[in-house]
Amino acid sequence: MERRTPSTGLAREAIGLREVLFQSITHMAPAAAVAFSIIAGAGFAGGALPLAVILALIGCLLVAISIGELAKHLPSAGSFYTYTARGIHPSVGFLVAWGYAWVEPLVAPLLYLIFGHLVATVLHQEFGWRYSQWWWVAALAAAIVVFVLGYFGIQLSARTGTLIGLFEIGVFAALAVWLIVKAGGANDLSVFGTKFAQCQSSPGSRGWWRGRSTRSSRSSDSRRPLRSQKKRSTRAATSSWRSCTPASGSGSSTS
Repeated sequence: MERRTPSTGLAREAIGLREVLFQSITHMAPAAAVAFSIIAGAGFAGGALPLAVILALIGCLLVAISIGELAKHLPSAGSFYTYTARGIHPSVGFLVAWGYAWVEPLVAPLLYLIFGHLVATVLHQEFGWRYSQWWWVAALAAAIVVFVLGYFGIQLSARTGTLIGLFEIGVFAALAVWLIVKAGGANDLSVFGTKFAQCQSSPGSRGWWRGRSTRSSRSSDSRRPLRSQKKRSTRAATSSWRSCTPASGSGSSTS
């Protein structure tokens, strides 16, 4: 009787679209972005933070659509390596690939440290347990759990990631609904405008919009029209961005 030898290659169709989708979602870490990244933007947006988040979402969707089109026409496990190598130059793809190889191994330890810090902080505040004793225990426990899930195969780890991702989205969705209900009559659609923004408008930012047609007509008379128009638009936009600085104690910026 012929004995079957175990396959050492990749398992075909081991996971489906759901697992692949949530692998991408959990790798982007939306909860971490909400909990940490938005804090940086709040200093600029102030009360207009909901509008800033919507604008950021539009930018993210445009990037996602672009990546989706690249993946459609250049299907490859190399991802950004393939896109840059085929779209720009092979040497650029080489740098991108090695950049990912160096950066990706740093992501997991960083998340373990953040997890250990948050767990130890909660234990210290709620139960009085020593922070220095528990942060490394929580970080090590997280690393062990991730290793075990990966060791037992892609199916188990992908399904676990799907469940944790759903839990993560559910928690923040429930938090958002609770905050809206808690605000009650204080809910106002004006937060979706620039009325409460900490970043004051400057002559440069207002003039950037009003002066687009003027710059276009003047640039057409220059020696190098296209280059001149691009440089002026870029400088105007940059000057408008420089006028926006994080709010200090008074909650406003000077221009």
